[in-house]
Amino acid sequence: MKYLFFFLLFSILSIGCQQRPDEGKLIGNYYEIGSLLNSAVNGYSNYPISVKKTVVIDQRKEEQSFSLDVTGLKKETEMLNMLDINQSGLVGAYLEEKEGNITKYRLRDQEKQTGIIQLTIEENKNTKKISGLFKEENSLYFSTREFDVLIEKNLLKSYHITGAQKMMFKDTVSFSIDLAIKD
Repeated sequence: MKYLFFFLLFSILSIGCQQRPDEGKLIGNYYEIGSLLNSAVNGYSNYPISVKKTVVIDQRKEEQSFSLDVTGLKKETEMLNMLDINQSGLVGAYLEEKEGNITKYRLRDQEKQTGIIQLTIEENKNTKKISGLFKEENSLYFSTREFDVLIEKNLLKSYHITGAQKMMFKDTVSFSIDLAIKD
């Protein structure tokens, strides 16, 4: 009788603790985006880097090709650090969903909707593609950014950022930034 009671109690608890399939997996440690980006930039430490950068702000376009070193490339990629969700304040904030070679992180609290809302990492043999959506909103300000990063053979090859921001009493400013590293 005592064993039957424990068996039933254990069964009820294990059924009650199972996650619903549509929720994804709740985890505390996420993909190391910061480390991946850092090593993808530091991999260029032995030679000069030729880049092509295109910036569009409200239909005005500027394009430049130039060379830089690793320190310069780190400065050019600082905005990508927003993709790093592996921070102590974000433990348990995202659900993880894995499907084949694609890992998705989705913000758990749909009411919050600030910061990285969704992050997708697609890994193939020599290629990693990272996509992210960032939103920030308060009573004075709204900003959204979409990120696409391509890493091949552990080296950063390109990134694309599009977005818009709106401040109270001002027009919406839309922008895009493309950076491609020439071989």
